[in-house]
Amino acid sequence: MVAAAVRAPAAVLEAEGLVVGYGPSVVLEAVSLHVRASELVAVVGDNGAGKTTLVRTLAGELKPRAGTIRPSAADVGVVWQDLALVEDLGVAENLLLGREGGVFVSPRRTHAEARAMLRDLGLSLGDLARPLRTLSGGQRRLVAIARELARQPRFLLLDEPTSSLGAAEATAVVRLVRDACGRGVGVLLVSHDLDLVTQIADRIVVLRRGRVVADVPGGSVGPDDLGELILGDHPQQSSRRQLERIVWLAREVAEGGAESGVAAITATCSAALGGCGVATVLLDAAGRGVLESAVGVDAATADAVLEELEAPTGLLRRALEFGAAHGLLEVRNVQWELWGFAIRGPSGPLGVLVIGRDPTRDRARPRLELAPLYAAQVATVVERERALLTLAHRNHVLEVLRGALEILARGADVERALEAALASFRQAIGASVLELLEGDAAGSILEQSAVPTGEWVRKVPASSLAVLRAVVPETAQRDDTEELLNAALSVVRLALERRELERVAQEAAALRRSQALQVAFVHRLSHELRTPLTAITGYASSLLANDVAWDAASQHRFLTRIVSESQRLARLVGDLLDLSAIESGTLRLRRDWAELAYVVEAAVACVPEVTVDVDVPEGVPPVFVDHDRLEQVLVNLLHNAAYHNPPGTHIRLRVRHEPGRVVVAVEDDGPAIPHGVSLAELAERGRREGGNGLGLAISLSIVEALGGSLTLVPRADGKCFEVVLPEVTESAGDVVVVAEGQ
Repeated sequence: MVAAAVRAPAAVLEAEGLVVGYGPSVVLEAVSLHVRASELVAVVGDNGAGKTTLVRTLAGELKPRAGTIRPSAADVGVVWQDLALVEDLGVAENLLLGREGGVFVSPRRTHAEARAMLRDLGLSLGDLARPLRTLSGGQRRLVAIARELARQPRFLLLDEPTSSLGAAEATAVVRLVRDACGRGVGVLLVSHDLDLVTQIADRIVVLRRGRVVADVPGGSVGPDDLGELILGDHPQQSSRRQLERIVWLAREVAEGGAESGVAAITATCSAALGGCGVATVLLDAAGRGVLESAVGVDAATADAVLEELEAPTGLLRRALEFGAAHGLLEVRNVQWELWGFAIRGPSGPLGVLVIGRDPTRDRARPRLELAPLYAAQVATVVERERALLTLAHRNHVLEVLRGALEILARGADVERALEAALASFRQAIGASVLELLEGDAAGSILEQSAVPTGEWVRKVPASSLAVLRAVVPETAQRDDTEELLNAALSVVRLALERRELERVAQEAAALRRSQALQVAFVHRLSHELRTPLTAITGYASSLLANDVAWDAASQHRFLTRIVSESQRLARLVGDLLDLSAIESGTLRLRRDWAELAYVVEAAVACVPEVTVDVDVPEGVPPVFVDHDRLEQVLVNLLHNAAYHNPPGTHIRLRVRHEPGRVVVAVEDDGPAIPHGVSLAELAERGRREGGNGLGLAISLSIVEALGGSLTLVPRADGKCFEVVLPEVTESAGDVVVVAEGQ
């Protein structure tokens, strides 16, 4: 939706190019102004500026030599300074003076019309029969204005309406005038009261020597500004405007706003000094002057100023030494007048604020007392920017150091973490090379007689022989390069210390683990082997007893038990060795592609005394496993199903293929396992009931090493153990073979 354009009210008075004079003397020269409906325009000026002549011309008393006035004087209501009222007549008679409406005048009708007039205007003047001379000055003004408003003019001209009035009376007059504006009347007010004008006028027209020199919105200037405009000063150079400019600039500098840079301060200073050329010259690290910003100074003049500043006795040196200096500079046959003001900060001299003017064009001397204020603002900005730059450098170093330390802290592999930390430093510094050299390589670097340009070589503290080497191109050098390199050196030292501590800790942990494994192995060996050894010893001792003659059946039974316990002893020893290898992390797998049908067949053959129902459907893909270890897992599960269930328990071994995996299930219809019992608890219970208790733990570790899982599936009757193996593609299997080969 497009908003409708708002039209300004039509002009009720337009004066164009008025020229008025008395004889050869010209009082008004090309004066143009306009007043719109409901607008109050004030005209101000010094004595002799032409205000009275303008009022008389607009009122129709004087005829201009040139120019036009629209509308005619007939549409204008005028209230003169001397009011033009009859002192002996009453209020009502003065209000209707000249509009009595006949030869015979009825006092009653006159008073009624006067009361109606005042009521419409919202005025109350008391007894309307009182002679005018008994009223105060403010009341007389109200009568005069009311009389003119009763004529319903489009435009009202007021000549000094509040002169010689008190505050209360002036307020009443102003209220009546504002009410008239509210009724659509355009008002032109001529006054010397600058305070009143700035408070009530919508626009202010300034006359000086018969010319309109300013037309400013009301409220945009104060009495002081109007006074300076009347006297001939530019509004931008008024004291109030200067103060506002300095306050605004100080606030911007304090808050670090967008207009707080050196360039903005230079431009503001130029405006404050009436458009003089202003240049800000700052000292570099070597003490030379550098042109930071310039306004109103062309390139040739700027070069000449810098040459003058660099002279041993030039403006720069004198200004820095004495705080201020004055000189002349000729540029292209133009004699420039220069002033220099030192820019000083807490750390010492920062530069010079140079102000210049061309005396042939700029007659007025600039307000040089303002220059030190702007020089101080420049000093504040420069010191702040240098402090922020230093802080930014420090923050950059700390941020890079923090990131490197975080990498080092969370990296499990010290070597990779150190490599990543050095890469972070290399990027922050912009170095083409940042590397850690150890051993002979570090020694050869340290033996070099001279370090090539752009290289940075430091021996790492608290290390046997390690060197940090950096190659930093000149284009990539930063102010904080040295700090970043020293920080990188500290990080490297910490990384090497951590690596050494981890090596010592690994050796100590390995020693403690070895000792713990030895103790655990001996404990298991003594505990697990005691039962079969006792049985073998008992049966063998019974057979060797001389005082007992055993029949053939008993001897066969004893020998069978000895063989069974020997086989159990062999399994125990194998399980103990496997478990020790698993716990020590030395169990190695030899993976290859295997058909599950062959693995199942081999596992069932290892338990000949057990009848197993086998179901291996066609189409089951081969698995990538260690054939012997998977066979060991299945043998353990079949052995547990056979010897930890009542005689006659039915055992089933089933294989099924599911998306992404192959499942081998060993089931039996023996007693169910209570809900919530884990594999570890089941192994412990098997040990207490006469089993070795190690088969499940070994099987679980082997299956996890193969990348699968061994789970106990809850059932209402019987037991079910499932071995889940992932389905591996041929390419993935080749990668695993290479990794294990490494």
